[in-house]
Amino acid sequence: AMEKLEHNAVITTSGYDSLVTDSANSASAYATGHKSVVNAMGVYEDSTKDPFDDPKVENISEIVKRTRGMSVGVVTQAESTDATPAAMIGHTRRRARQDWLASSYLDQYHRPDVIMGGGSARYLPKSTPGSKRKDDENVIQEFKNLGYTFVGTSTEMKAAPSDKPLLGLFHTGTMNVYLDREMLKDPQVLKGFTDQPNLMDMTKKSLDILSKNPNGFFAMIEGASIDKQLHVMDWQRAAYDTIEFDKAIQYAEDWNRKRGNDTLIIVLADHAHGVSISGTYHERDGKKGTEAVRVYQNSVFPTFKDENHDGFPDNPDPDVTLAVQYANHPEYYENYHFMKKPTPPALSVTETKQEQSAIGDKVEFHQVTKASSKANPARIHPGDPAELMPANTPKDDPQECHSADDILLNAGGPGSEYFKGTMDNTEVFFGMLRALGIDGNKTKVHLTQARK
Repeated sequence: AMEKLEHNAVITTSGYDSLVTDSANSASAYATGHKSVVNAMGVYEDSTKDPFDDPKVENISEIVKRTRGMSVGVVTQAESTDATPAAMIGHTRRRARQDWLASSYLDQYHRPDVIMGGGSARYLPKSTPGSKRKDDENVIQEFKNLGYTFVGTSTEMKAAPSDKPLLGLFHTGTMNVYLDREMLKDPQVLKGFTDQPNLMDMTKKSLDILSKNPNGFFAMIEGASIDKQLHVMDWQRAAYDTIEFDKAIQYAEDWNRKRGNDTLIIVLADHAHGVSISGTYHERDGKKGTEAVRVYQNSVFPTFKDENHDGFPDNPDPDVTLAVQYANHPEYYENYHFMKKPTPPALSVTETKQEQSAIGDKVEFHQVTKASSKANPARIHPGDPAELMPANTPKDDPQECHSADDILLNAGGPGSEYFKGTMDNTEVFFGMLRALGIDGNKTKVHLTQARK
């Protein structure tokens, strides 16, 4: 569905402090038209330690509300205060301050009309079991007091009225991925969250609500765990979530077509990952491990099947599968097969070494403690090759990391012709304002005093 959109462009993603960006900085470029720094959103970094006193940059949520009185929605499978959704709304040097971000969503200058995702622990007072807040503010209750419908399950979301704003929090942390949520349904993985919505239904509900505003709307809808599953080097779970994301895009395209194609749809990522398909993998001839990676003419097509015609492969681990390999990774065991339970590639460890230093004619010994990581032995399965791959990134990071590669943008609808050639990520913001015909320097809608 994303590839059927009429226009495309190549997007560069670097920040102003780093060649390789994180999601906060890159999403902030889309939301503000300004570069920022790693871990920051909606600000220019200053020299103080306070993460909230940096000079702020108005973001798209604030602009569309101020100039047009439009509605705003943020829909994600990550925590709703995670980097990408928060970058559409918040202003902070430290993306990790998610409790503060949850509270800031109440500010009417940028308050979303639809919030959906995980991360209820950021909204619950610290006295509630599972809360990650450091205070007793009940942000969920404050949204209810403002007239929001609150839902915690897919069933409740579908039944929620479409003429009221909505807060939907479906997990205390990041929502489970499609494979675990819809197919495998392992209770040890779901941990009681057995009624989480899929991204297609979240997209439908958000559009039902947001489109009620005659002034229009801006929505950020994220397939968040594509990135998160690549970090933990689980390409099968990332692939199934990509299919789910594409199905949500298909729903939006069909919805837009029925309305007369009056909505600009943009599909892009925050950044790239150093992951590639180098061929296919099979053990039909007895080979295993690296020798069973088939390239060029030997890369026969994989044997994924979709016999129930739901758009997803019935089996994530067929006898001929994809050979997916990574350019930037910690030390890990590569067994080339699907893991039925989510299993991180490496484990964080603390290494303590004795070092010596010479002071004059004396030698002193002291202990030095450093953070490191080692390959997770849980990735070794009986009968699998389980080859140890040495780290090619610093050992203090147990995950695969982002890359500086350019990303592809696809766009359709009014204003999509703006996107072509190679563009900087900040230009995406201006493409959106151009399509809406908004002059960000003008104020058309007066808002009363914001929440302190």
